[in-house]
Amino acid sequence: MTWSMVLYYPLEHVAYLGWEAPSLLPKSLRNANYFSTLSVQCWLAYIVADLTSTIINLNNQRQLLISAVTDEEKDKVRTQHMNIYYHVESFSHH
Repeated sequence: MTWSMVLYYPLEHVAYLGWEAPSLLPKSLRNANYFSTLSVQCWLAYIVADLTSTIINLNNQRQLLISAVTDEEKDKVRTQHMNIYYHVESFSHH
């Protein structure tokens, strides 16, 4: 996921400069719409990767809960599951 943000930020800044101060950029970097499109695609890749990771983690927690033997283990896994759920919920409200 990090690689997508490593690409996103520089591309977005090049796009911004292409719109606001094109004279600061070499001619090969002045196509702001092109660089903006690339940056948005990197951002989309981050969102898809983060969502996929979250779904996998929630599914793993669910499987652990199902396979837990004792009530104490079930409570521990349930607590971990709820922590992840609240993290996802709080992220979606920002």
